Amino acid sequence: MSSYIFTSKPHGVDVEVDLSSQVLALEAIEQEPDWTLRARLSRQRNSTEPYLYPWLTGMHWGWAPAMAFALKAKAFDDGLYAAVDLLMQQGTPLLPGKRGIVEHVHQELLSHWSPEAAAPLRSALVLVRAALSMTGTLKEPDRKLGLLVAKSIREFEYDAGKSKPLGFYTWNSRLQALFKQDRLLQDELTPDVAQTLHAALQTDGHLLDAWRRHLRLLGRLTNPLSKPALDEEGGSRCFFPPSDSHEGRLVKELFSEKSPPEGFQLVDELISRIRKGRLDTTPTPRSGWYDHQFHALVPFLMPERMPEAKRLVLGPRYRAELEKQFRALFALTRETHIKQLEQAVAGGRAPPLIIEPSLSLEPLAEFYRRRAEGYLFLRQVLCELLGAPALANIRRVMPTGEAEEPLLDELVWMEQLFRGAHAIVRQELGVEAVPDARLPAALITRRWLRQWKEDPALTQDARCVVPLFFDRERQKTKVMAILGFHPTDVVVHFQQPPKVRVTDSRGHAVSDQDVYFGAAEHPTVCPVTAELYVSQVPDRTEFQALCDKHVSTRAILEALQG
Repeated sequence: MSSYIFTSKPHGVDVEVDLSSQVLALEAIEQEPDWTLRARLSRQRNSTEPYLYPWLTGMHWGWAPAMAFALKAKAFDDGLYAAVDLLMQQGTPLLPGKRGIVEHVHQELLSHWSPEAAAPLRSALVLVRAALSMTGTLKEPDRKLGLLVAKSIREFEYDAGKSKPLGFYTWNSRLQALFKQDRLLQDELTPDVAQTLHAALQTDGHLLDAWRRHLRLLGRLTNPLSKPALDEEGGSRCFFPPSDSHEGRLVKELFSEKSPPEGFQLVDELISRIRKGRLDTTPTPRSGWYDHQFHALVPFLMPERMPEAKRLVLGPRYRAELEKQFRALFALTRETHIKQLEQAVAGGRAPPLIIEPSLSLEPLAEFYRRRAEGYLFLRQVLCELLGAPALANIRRVMPTGEAEEPLLDELVWMEQLFRGAHAIVRQELGVEAVPDARLPAALITRRWLRQWKEDPALTQDARCVVPLFFDRERQKTKVMAILGFHPTDVVVHFQQPPKVRVTDSRGHAVSDQDVYFGAAEHPTVCPVTAELYVSQVPDRTEFQALCDKHVSTRAILEALQG
C-alpha cells in the first residue's frame, strides 16, 4: 500500500494517509504582473506583458517543476554531445578519429592530383581540403588547387544557414571549427564525386570500417541518416550524411514541391498529428537518441494517456501551460543536435486537520521515465562504439571549461536522477507500491531536490533561436524562438481524496477529529516561444543581446524579423 505517516503536533495525533484511492486535480492560475521587476526596465513600466526571465533562478518555488529537470538535462546534454563530438574527431582506441579518416582520403586523392585532373577528382579533393582547413592547417600543393579551395570556402561561409555555428558550438573555437567541418562534409555529392571519395576510402579497409562505424554512431547519437552515404545507391550521396527527424520528414511530406502557406506553424502540425495518433513517436530499433528525447516530451501534450493519468485530473489552463513547455523543450532538444539534424472550526472541538496534496516535483512521471531510458540507450551506444574507457577518460564540455567528473559517471548519474524522479512521482501519486522509490536512484533525486535551486545548470540563459526549415520561395528560414520564461502557479486539489486514519499517541483511533482536504499551490514556468520567418538566424549571444535590448515580446519579434 502506498501511504505515508506524519505527526500533527498541534493536534497531538499521528496521521496515516493512504494514497491508494487519491486522484489529484491540477489547474494553472494567472499571476499578477511582477511590477517590481518590471520597473527595473523602463521600457516596460507601462507594459501589460509579463516579465520574461532568461532562466529559472529568482522565482519562488515549492515543488521542483519539470522544467527544472528538463533544463538540467539540456545543460548536461549539450556538454555531453560536445565532448563526444570532439572525441569522435580525435578518435579512441576503439574508433579512429573522423579527421584521421578524412586526412587519409585527402592524401589518397592528392597522390592523383594534377592541374589537369578530372572534374570528380578535383571536386572531391576540394571538398576534403576545405573541410580539413576548418579544423587545421594544410600545406598548399599548387596555386590552382589553393584557389579552388578558397573559392569553395568563401561560398560555404556566405551561406550562413549552413556555416554559422549555433547552440553549444559557439562555446569555443574547436567546436566552431568542428561545426563547419562537419557541415561541409554533409554536402550532397554527385554520383561520380561520391564514387571517387568511396574509392579513396577503400584503399584502407581499417579506415573504411571506421568510417562505417562513424556513420552508425551518428545515426545513434542523433538519429538515422536522412541521405545515402558514399557506399549507398542514390543520386545525392554524402561523406557524413545528416540525420532524420519527425519534423524534417513532415516538412518533406507537406512541402517538398511547394512553399508553406501563410500562417503555417510546423510545431502546431506536429502537435496535432501526435494528439490525433497520426504521428507515433515511439522509438524504433533504428531510432537514435534524438527520437528518445522527442518521445520523452509527448507526456506534456497527452498527460491524460500516460500511466499516471488515473491519479490526475488536469485543468485546461494547466494543460495549455504544459503544451507551451513542450514547444520550448522541443526547440531546446533540437538545438542540441543542430549540427547533425537535417534544420479552520468554531467551538470546543480541536481545530480541523487539513490534508493537502503532497508533491515534491511536478507529477510528469512518464516524462522522467522516458528521459532515463534515453540516457540508458545513449550510454549503451557510446560504450559499444567508443568504448567505456574512452568515456571514463574525458570530461563533459562546458561554456567555461570542463566538468570535474568523468563523462561516463555523469551519464550514469543523469539516468538515475530521472529514474528516481519517475519512482518518486509514482509513489507520491499512490499509483502503486513502488520499490524503486527506496533504491539509490530515488536517493540521488531526493538529494538533488534539496539543493536544485542552486544548481548552476539552471542559471544558464536558455533564450535561443533554432532553425526548423528553409523556405526557398520566401528565401527565409522558419525558426523557433525561445524568448524567456514567466512564472505561473498550479493549484493542486483532491479530485478524490485519500483515505486517512488518525490515531493518538497510544495508537488508538481518534474518531472526533475533523479532517479537511485542502489545496496546494505550486509554481511552474511558462516558456514564451514563437515560430516565425527570419532572414538571418542569430546565434545564442546575438539573440540574447537582442532580447536584452528590446525587452518586450512584440519588440523582440519585430527586431528578429527585421
